[in-house]
Amino acid sequence: MSFNDQLRAIEDWQHVAFCAAIAERMLPNWQLFADAQENDAGRKARAILDTVWEHLTVAGSRIDFVKQAEKLQDLIPDPSTDDSLGSYLSLDAAMAIDHCLQLLIQKDVEQVVSISRLSRASVARFIEATVELGDGDRLSDQPLMAFEHDCQQEILAHVAGKAKLDYQHNKALRQLIREQGVSSIGIER
Repeated sequence: MSFNDQLRAIEDWQHVAFCAAIAERMLPNWQLFADAQENDAGRKARAILDTVWEHLTVAGSRIDFVKQAEKLQDLIPDPSTDDSLGSYLSLDAAMAIDHCLQLLIQKDVEQVVSISRLSRASVARFIEATVELGDGDRLSDQPLMAFEHDCQQEILAHVAGKAKLDYQHNKALRQLIREQGVSSIGIER
């Protein structure tokens, strides 16, 4: 079974947990860019992603994810006004958070596949911009891309490890991502 098929096969709550973990790995990229731009978009995005984690870790939480998605739209970076790598990586992180929210709103299983691809594409963008690749070099052979694949496999194994929603298990997933100490592109947290 392909990785994407494995993603599709897990339960709805597991989809959300996978998406939240991927977005968690990407968010520091946006936060660094926002800090460099001296704006609070990264802090506000953190608060929005925290609502997704709250849904996954607090019994009885009630969150209006449509409202959270509306808040996120006001924060999304516009690469047409700043075409730096940081702007594009920030846009990728914003899209990752939006995938989490849309999954909660619409329960579209393809959101989980999209976020997986988005994260890989974001890492590829970073590698292409920062590493001189030779003619025979492949992106998949780059250590950062291998780390991305390994992390996604580890996250999937973690969320698939519980058949029923388990708030403590989801807290452990969030802690696992934080303990990696780096973002999806290797930025220290």
